[in-house]
Amino acid sequence: MHSTTVTESSPLLTVKEVAGRLGRPVHTIYRWLKNGKIEGEKWGGVWRIHKEEIVRQLHARQTRDSIRQRAKKEVPKLTSFCPYCRVSKKQIKAGRNRTGTQRFLCQICGRGYTGGHVLSGYGYPYPDGIREQALELYRDGKSLRYIEHHVGVNHQTVLNWINASKSRPV
Repeated sequence: MHSTTVTESSPLLTVKEVAGRLGRPVHTIYRWLKNGKIEGEKWGGVWRIHKEEIVRQLHARQTRDSIRQRAKKEVPKLTSFCPYCRVSKKQIKAGRNRTGTQRFLCQICGRGYTGGHVLSGYGYPYPDGIREQALELYRDGKSLRYIEHHVGVNHQTVLNWINASKSRPV
């Protein structure tokens, strides 16, 4: 009769050994086996997992971790700016409102505001080509609301651009 014990040179590992190598609880390994995240074989009611499967799992974790680290480095930190004085420096957090949105206090002008302002509008230029695209749609006979929806600029802003372009000599 042969023994079912797993030796160090064996290509099969028990659930407890896998949990130790991956640094996970035993119940997580059982869940992964059940869900098919890792593959194993059941011998006499006991799960056995191939060493290659563990190497693949470790490699996948290293790849995920490196992607997360690169993503953290590449994502620029969002800074809030005061919509009144248009300064992004000297802004401090000032609690949250009832809905949980972050409030800020401008140390330059002393006014409070709710965060989430983007750098278009409030006197900041729209990205290149947006104005020309909106004016071209207007010349093609599209309505202000259509242009607003299509370009993503308020219809009043589009109307202001149209009036400004009419007043300029061609």
